[in-house]
Amino acid sequence: MSVQYYANPDTNGNIIGFYGDDIWDVTKIPTTAVKITQAQWLDAIVNQGKYVIQSGSLSLAATPTMAQQLTTAQTQKIAELNDKCKQTILGGFTSTVSGVSYQFSYDAEAQSNFTKAGRAFDKAIITSIKWTAYDSTGNVVRLTLDAPTFDSVFKDSLAHLNTQLSKFRDTLQPQVMACTTVAQVQAISW
Repeated sequence: MSVQYYANPDTNGNIIGFYGDDIWDVTKIPTTAVKITQAQWLDAIVNQGKYVIQSGSLSLAATPTMAQQLTTAQTQKIAELNDKCKQTILGGFTSTVSGVSYQFSYDAEAQSNFTKAGRAFDKAIITSIKWTAYDSTGNVVRLTLDAPTFDSVFKDSLAHLNTQLSKFRDTLQPQVMACTTVAQVQAISW
C-alpha cells in the first residue's frame, strides 16, 4: 500500500508541517492538512517556500515582487544588526583604571551590579568596592574601585552602550532603510 502524504498550512497558506499516514494515525493529522503526492511532498521538502495551500490544494507560491523582496531583506538585515548590537553591548567594554586598560563585563548581571553599586555609592553606603576586570592577556584581575574611579568606569560603560546603540539606530538602520536594492541591503554589515 502506498503512503498518503499531507501538507498542513498556517492561516496564510504557508506550509508548516507534513504528515504521512505510514507514521501518523490519520485521526491525528490536522483537519486543515491537504492530501499531496509523494512527488509533491519531496519537492516541497527540498524547495521550502515554493508551495502554499490555496483553496484546499497545493499551489505554487507567488514570486515576491522586488519591493517585497527588498522589504524582506531590510527586515532580516535589521534583525541581524540588532542581534549584533546586543552581542557587542553584552561583550563588554574597556576602561582605564590607574593608567591601565582593563576589559569589563557588560552582560545582564554586570549591568545589574553596576546599578546596585552606583546606588550604594550614591547613598554613601560604601566608599569602595572590589570589582572583577580582565587585563590585556585576559587574566582575571580584582580591582578596588573608590567612588570617583567607579564613576569613571560606569561612565565608560554608558559610553560603550550609547556608542553601540547609536551605531545601530542612528547609522546602520537608516542606511538599511535607505537601500533601494536587496544587494545594497546585503552589503551592510556591523
